[in-house]
Amino acid sequence: MAGNDSNTKLLVHFNKWGKYRDEAIGTGGSLQSGRNIHCGGTIDETTKKFGSASYNFNGTDEDAHWNYSGASEFHLGTDDYTIDFWANLDSTGVEYSFLGAYYNSDNYFRVYVDSSGAFHIKCVSLGSLTYHIYTATGKATAGSWVHLAFVRSSGSSEIYINGVASATSKTEGTASPDHKSTYIYLCQDGNDATYFKGNIDEFRWSNVARWTSGFTPPTSAYIEPAEKNGLDSYVKLLLQMEGADESTTFLDSSDSAHTVTAQGNAKIDTARYKYGSSAGYFDGNDDYLSIADSNDWYIGSNDFTVDAWIMWHTAVNRFSIFEQYVDSDNYITCHVNGNDMGQKSVYLKFSSYADGDVELSCSTYTVYNVSTYTWYHVMFVIKDSNIYFFWNGELLQVLSQTQNTTTLSNFAAPLHISKGYNTASYCMNGWIDQVRVSNGIARQWRSFELMTEAYSKVIPIMPFIRNRRVSPINKIPNDVLVW
Repeated sequence: MAGNDSNTKLLVHFNKWGKYRDEAIGTGGSLQSGRNIHCGGTIDETTKKFGSASYNFNGTDEDAHWNYSGASEFHLGTDDYTIDFWANLDSTGVEYSFLGAYYNSDNYFRVYVDSSGAFHIKCVSLGSLTYHIYTATGKATAGSWVHLAFVRSSGSSEIYINGVASATSKTEGTASPDHKSTYIYLCQDGNDATYFKGNIDEFRWSNVARWTSGFTPPTSAYIEPAEKNGLDSYVKLLLQMEGADESTTFLDSSDSAHTVTAQGNAKIDTARYKYGSSAGYFDGNDDYLSIADSNDWYIGSNDFTVDAWIMWHTAVNRFSIFEQYVDSDNYITCHVNGNDMGQKSVYLKFSSYADGDVELSCSTYTVYNVSTYTWYHVMFVIKDSNIYFFWNGELLQVLSQTQNTTTLSNFAAPLHISKGYNTASYCMNGWIDQVRVSNGIARQWRSFELMTEAYSKVIPIMPFIRNRRVSPINKIPNDVLVW
C-alpha cells in the first residue's frame, strides 16, 4: 500500500474501531497483532484528519508508549529515517512533547514544540548534545491540522511543516542516546512532563527518508486502496441478495452457482439494501440460508476470506456469517457476537473445532456504540494461518490466537449463513447484503478503503484483430456494442 511498506516500523491510524493498533508492514511484532502499544487518550470522532477518528490527549497524564530499549529499529543512530504524523495543537505558547525516550538528564531523545512555536528533534547522550534540528520560532498554530515530518537522508536532516522544508539550525550526529529507556513515549517527554494537549492522527515511523525536498502533504490515510470489481475465480459464493420483494429465492453470482435454500422466514426485502435494489432479511428466530456441503468451504491450509454488509433491525444480536456445524465438538464459524445491552457492542470471533479440540480460534476486543439501522462491513481473513478481523475496513485489535494445527478439518455439513452454533436464537435480526466467500486468497490484512459499489466481474476487452481483412460495415445495428 502507498505509505506502508517494509520500511514502515510503526503505523497507527488512531481510528474509532482499530484504535491504536500498529499496522506497519515492517513491524517488529507479528503480522497479526502488530507492536504492543499501551495507550491513554480518548477516541475523538469529531476532530479527525482521516478515517473515522483521531486520538485526543489531555496534556496532563495521557500518552502512548511502546518498547524502545529492546527495539533496534527505533535507535536512529546516524541512519536515514522519517517520523511523520498529523497534529492538532490545543494551544500555542506551551511546550509540548510529541515523542520522548528519557533515561536520565544525560541520556534522552525528544521531538517537541517549544513555547516560542519552534519544532525540535533532539538527542543528548552521555551528557553531550549529539543531534539537534529545529525550526524558527512562530511555526506552531493551534486549532487546525498540521502535517509534521522529521526526516534524515544521507546525513542531512530536515523538518517539514505541511510539506515545506523549515529547519533553520542543524547539529548533525547520532540521534540515539547511549543509555536507553525501556519505553519511548508518544505525547510526553518520557519523564512524565511536557504532555501534549490536542489530537494526533496517522502516526508513522520509517527507517527510510520518505522525502528529500518539499512535497504536498498526504491527502489520505496510509491504507490499502479499495478493491476493484471483487468477483474473481477465488470467489466460491457471492450472494448479492437481489430479487423481488419477499421472494425466498437467493442466487449465487459466483461461478460455482450454488443452490441456496431459505430457511424459516428468510426472504428478500426491497425496503433496505446496501447496493442494488434489495437485501436479505432475517427476523432473528431460526431464519437462515442453507447451502449444501462443498469443497469450496474447505479451508485446509489455504488463505481464506469471508465478508458481508450487515444491518441490525430491532436489536444488536449475535449470529454467524459463515458456519458449518456437525455437532458441538465439530464445527467452523465466523461469528458476529452482538450485545444489545447498555452501550450496544459487538466482537468478532473465528473458531474451528474438531473432536472437541480447538484447531484455530481468535476473537477481537469489543467494539462499542454500534447501532441498529446502520450498515456495517465485516470481514474475516485467514492469511498464513493468522486470523485478521475488519470492521468497516478498519483492522481490529485481537485477543491472543489459539492454534494447534495449520490445516483445518473438512467438515461434512451444510453451510449456514445467519445461524450461529446451530441455535435458533443465534440468527441475524436484520439485513445482510453482499455475502462473499473467497477461498485461496486473503483479500486484506491491513486497513483498507471500502468499495462503493456491488461486487462485479472484470469485463474483458475484445482483442484487436490484426492482419485480418474485414468487410466494411455501412451501418452498425443498435444492439451491437463497439469497443
